[in-house]
Amino acid sequence: MAEGDSLFVPNVVTPVSMVDAYHALAKAWPEARRRSLLVLVGQIDVETAGGARIYNWNLGNVRPTAGQLRTYFPSAFEMLDEVPPDAVKATQSLDGKWKCDFVPPHPATRFRAFRSLDEGVAEHLVTLRGRFKAAWPAVVAGDALQFAVILKRQRFYTGPESGYASEMVRRMILIESKLNGVNLSTQVRVSRALEQLGYRTGATFIRAVKAFQKDVALDVDGLVGCDTRKAIADAMRERGLLVK
Repeated sequence: MAEGDSLFVPNVVTPVSMVDAYHALAKAWPEARRRSLLVLVGQIDVETAGGARIYNWNLGNVRPTAGQLRTYFPSAFEMLDEVPPDAVKATQSLDGKWKCDFVPPHPATRFRAFRSLDEGVAEHLVTLRGRFKAAWPAVVAGDALQFAVILKRQRFYTGPESGYASEMVRRMILIESKLNGVNLSTQVRVSRALEQLGYRTGATFIRAVKAFQKDVALDVDGLVGCDTRKAIADAMRERGLLVK
């Protein structure tokens, strides 16, 4: 690298499937609840374009400190009050701030580099528990919406809060479907699955959900959350059924 520094390594694209990211997170945080892991992986999915834009296993765009392996990302941006002369592009946002794009070797493009997915995941958890510790209780609670709200307050992202949160939840459900092996990403698909399992949803969807929850010893609240979707998926697989 131009830095002449042995700690600098070449930039390498290291795409990661969100199923692999989920299992790496579970390995690094073995006591975590499934819902908490889904919140984390859903947020990673949003930030990395489905895992396609990950460089050197850096899942959270962590910056390097002294003595740490580092690399240059192809580009990076910062939200600034004024446009510096070395910005290659600048776009003004509604709040008056400027989104300034930079390319190497600008300091804004220097990021931490990791040797493996496991190493990157471990540091991602350290960063969230440390720098973004105010948001960590929401992760533990498995509350994706609150996690998104607090990350916005801490300036983790700059886009609209509602859009960020809803996209996280949407991606969480899709990732969960891949983990379960059964696509229950919409109410229509959940309804079809319940019908196949013998629960009539024609009269009221919520009543069918509650009946299923009672039969499998879940909290009977009528909400199709993480645990309920997993239980439906398990029941479908046990009977060799596919969602029609």
